[in-house]
Amino acid sequence: VQACAESAYRVILLCDTTKISQDDDQEPGIVDSEVLFAQRFIAQSPELSKVKRKTVCDLQEDENVDYLNDKPRENPGDESISLQPAFAEGRIYSASMATALLAQSYFNPDLLNLVGALISCRITNTAQTLDHRIDIVQERVPEEYVGKSYAELVDHYVTWKEDIPLGIYRKTGVEGTDSDSRAACTSPSPTTVLIDSDKIFLLANTHES
Repeated sequence: VQACAESAYRVILLCDTTKISQDDDQEPGIVDSEVLFAQRFIAQSPELSKVKRKTVCDLQEDENVDYLNDKPRENPGDESISLQPAFAEGRIYSASMATALLAQSYFNPDLLNLVGALISCRITNTAQTLDHRIDIVQERVPEEYVGKSYAELVDHYVTWKEDIPLGIYRKTGVEGTDSDSRAACTSPSPTTVLIDSDKIFLLANTHES
């Protein structure tokens, strides 16, 4: 409250990795305990009710995502962290996924160009860099595609704009409410019907010839 978190655009809760023990017997929940306690404090404070959806938690152990879900799951830990609601809403940064991405880029250097677009920066220490700029762009679904399938939208962008849709950014609240909460759905089913409030994010060639 003293940090005026309610007026922040994003609240980042970072794990203090200097306190992580090298002991193999350390409980996974202890590693992220400070981040988890801070997040729960924000979630349960009435004056910070609007801050919860703006909070991003740095987790060292993927299984701790279960402490961030609004509803407990029947079989916690069974699903990938990328399938969790909190991750889809952009409220989790997973150290393990960052490590996996770094390892994959060693075997596939071209992946770094995509990573650069995702984090909005140009990575220059690659063996081959693109001679034009590719960015992640977010925009509203074109009015003429509301009510149509995601497959039709992809065909439009790839054929006529030479851009590649990556997914949908859709409201997660109840239809008709003022909830601003959204979740990303990458590579949705081709038959997914687009609605007026949807946004799409895509790889766009922003090079001007």
